[in-house]
Amino acid sequence: MPANQTEASNDPVPYLVMLGTALCFSTNIIFGRHVAPEAHPCVLAFLRWTCVALILLPFVMLGRKNPVFAFVRQNLFLLVLLGILGMGVSGGGVYWGLQMTTATNATLIYSVAPVVILVLERIFKNRPISTREIAGAVIAFVGVATIISKGSAGTLLALQLNAGDLLIAAATLSWACYSVLLKSERLKSVGAIELFCVIAFFGALANLPFALTSLFQFQGMPQSTSGWHALA
Repeated sequence: MPANQTEASNDPVPYLVMLGTALCFSTNIIFGRHVAPEAHPCVLAFLRWTCVALILLPFVMLGRKNPVFAFVRQNLFLLVLLGILGMGVSGGGVYWGLQMTTATNATLIYSVAPVVILVLERIFKNRPISTREIAGAVIAFVGVATIISKGSAGTLLALQLNAGDLLIAAATLSWACYSVLLKSERLKSVGAIELFCVIAFFGALANLPFALTSLFQFQGMPQSTSGWHALA
């Protein structure tokens, strides 16, 4: 193994960042479930990713040495696809599903995403799956299931699936595809902030047509103070 890969594998920072990301990601399900009944899913996703793009934009402008516009032109199709998968289907789709299912069901379904990612990488990239990765995915799923069921198998057996759960499953698959495509070598010519800003922009555009349709019908925005707090 090259020295740089060895150093990366021993560096605790990436693991801490991914742990923090997972913690923040879980709040999306919780707050999304809270505000989903009173706001259109694509309006929520559009506002969310527009804010992300705007927050990151000053950092992108400060780092103008990176050829961001040339990068976008060269990788337009891939970036649009990432926006649709990661922020469209896996953005608006999650909020849509949360209108019909519980945060518990959504969290349990989403916990299989690592397994789906491993399978997709095996199929499309012929990447070998190590025993450690399989064990990690299984332990993670069992851990989530145990927390959700409070250690009771009867609670898991009593869970009922509906159309919302199917939407969450579709969003999980979409997120897994997004995660695999995000590791493309073509995307490594710009920094992480620039890349995420661009993808967030295209993600907002993916939700825009559906959001506008809802807003033109004078609906879709949060109707309560708590709803706006959850969105924020």
